[in-house]
Amino acid sequence: MSKLRAGELLHPTEQSRFLLAASASVIVFGVLGLAIATTAGVTVLLLTGAALALAGGLVWAALQVSRARLLGSSLQVTEDSLPELHAVLEEVRERLEYRRRIDVYIVARSSALASMTSYLGTKIILLEGGFVADLLSDAEHAELEFLLARFVGALKARHARFTLVLVLLNVVGAVKVLNPFLVPYQRATIYSGDQLGLACCGSIDGALKMTERLLVGKELAPGIARVGLIEQAASVHRRVLPRIVQLFAPTPHLTNRYLNLLAFARSRESGSLASFRASLDAESDRHLEFLLGRSPHSRARRHVPAAALTAVFALVTAGILAGAAVLMTSGGGSSAPVASAATPVSQPSPATVPTTTEPAATTPATTTTSTAEDDLIAHVPSSFSDTCESADSLEATVAVECSPASGNGPDYVDYYQYDDATTMDAQFDKWTANVNEGDYSTEEAKGRWGDSSDGGRIARYTTADDRAAILWTDENLDILAFAASDTVDLATLYRWWNKGDSGPDQ
Repeated sequence: MSKLRAGELLHPTEQSRFLLAASASVIVFGVLGLAIATTAGVTVLLLTGAALALAGGLVWAALQVSRARLLGSSLQVTEDSLPELHAVLEEVRERLEYRRRIDVYIVARSSALASMTSYLGTKIILLEGGFVADLLSDAEHAELEFLLARFVGALKARHARFTLVLVLLNVVGAVKVLNPFLVPYQRATIYSGDQLGLACCGSIDGALKMTERLLVGKELAPGIARVGLIEQAASVHRRVLPRIVQLFAPTPHLTNRYLNLLAFARSRESGSLASFRASLDAESDRHLEFLLGRSPHSRARRHVPAAALTAVFALVTAGILAGAAVLMTSGGGSSAPVASAATPVSQPSPATVPTTTEPAATTPATTTTSTAEDDLIAHVPSSFSDTCESADSLEATVAVECSPASGNGPDYVDYYQYDDATTMDAQFDKWTANVNEGDYSTEEAKGRWGDSSDGGRIARYTTADDRAAILWTDENLDILAFAASDTVDLATLYRWWNKGDSGPDQ
């Protein structure tokens, strides 16, 4: 079995984007330390550093508790528990020459089909049981090898090296300042992960099938016409707004990941794309050729020597230290701590640890000040109406998406304003076509709530992507509302709705 060298399989932009992210991180933390030292003194700076170190340690401790909980409530993948999956994992580790410990757990249900956490030596891969079962049914295991190699390859290439930085940025509340410099590197690591997965499984078809599965789900993936997917990718590339949206996102568009896999396959062995391109018509093949020509893989790879990286870090650090020395010696700071300048550091939760996940496509919402939106937001409960932003209105006149603050409710609530009850009911019927009539207070069912003067229709069900959901209408206001959550069950979500703080308010 041939070994793979991870460094040769990385995305062409990863190294330069790492340089950008690392330099920006040094500058941000350097300026922060300089500001504390000059305004509050060196003692406060040292105390702040100790507090940040403690916060990072608490996150690590929380991860150990989480791992202990997983050990007792899920299935750990070993040679004895799941020999077939363990064998595929070991084969991937062998090809990538990765020897360090990885804990792999199978859970019945998870918010992500597959995810990985890597922090201070703790490496956990979490897989959803139904998702893995489908992949194991394939005798060739190409899709499974692609998935596992993405995670193992990320560990081999040390893609999680900024995890500690992100944790500390969350603690001090400065993550938004550094995000524009970090997210390009994060996107590059996802591209690199895909390339490592493809190189390991050796099947462009398996890699594309997994990407298609992430795009539309396992049920629809086999029916995708790749001609249409190429046309959609070309549309995403042409339009300005999708490209701007991706600039501020840590994950690239799935259509761009699809194209990157094709470009990487062509750069390694052009013959592997012959069967794929044979299935395209002339126009789609022309579009694909144009898109592949714009890929970083079609340009000469610029290798940044390690010495250059070291030199940049040294210059940036030296500049910051020199600035600190000038300010301290010129009397700009005080060596005595100033009590009022010290800011308490809050304890982070495990959620602040970033994970490598298989993302689902999202549609960004933009805030507007239209009168129609203002009128709709006026019917949103006041406890969270200030969180509302514009949303895709579908067949409605206008729509907003809001975020209740309660931890025992939905992750978000969408409100749709309709011109009449007929259009609103048609949308309700469309979304609940597979939900049976019944007692919605105790089971997944739909029915009526309230009375003829104050009420509407309601459905309580689980979505196709396993989210708890409640859909209801207000027939006085012609407003349809949809609440969903990945974190609470249907019973908890129903109790939130039944308390009456779900709206729409009259």
